[in-house]
Parts: sequence; C-alpha cells; structure tokens
Amino acid sequence: SMTKFELSAADRRSTLWMQIEQHLNQRLDMLRKSNDGDKDERPTALLRGQIAELKYILTLGQEPRRVED
Repeated sequence: SMTKFELSAADRRSTLWMQIEQHLNQRLDMLRKSNDGDKDERPTALLRGQIAELKYILTLGQEPRRVED
C-alpha cells in the first residue's frame, strides 16, 4: 500500500510550492476551457481524468484535516 504524502506547513508556504500551485491552476483552467467544446467521449474522459488528477495534486497544498475522536 502507498504511504500518504503530505506537505509540511513550511512546504505549503514555500515559494516553490506557490509557483507549482500557480502553474497547476493555470493548467487546470486551460483543461477546463478545452473540455467545454463538443468532443467525442474518449477525449472528454481523458480531459476529465487530467482535471481530476490536477485537483488531487492541488489538495496537497491544503491544510491537512485531522479526524477528532
């Protein structure tokens, strides 16, 4: 099984992460815009998969949610 990957608070505030996050958000916007047109089922599914993966990566920059008892 895969170990859960987490960025530290310092990582999330780093210049590098902020640059990566900005780049990913720009790419996400581009993919969403290209998904708006009429496309065949397969290219649409591919775009949706790419969008989902970018959204997942972007969640790494969010404050981790702790489960309380």
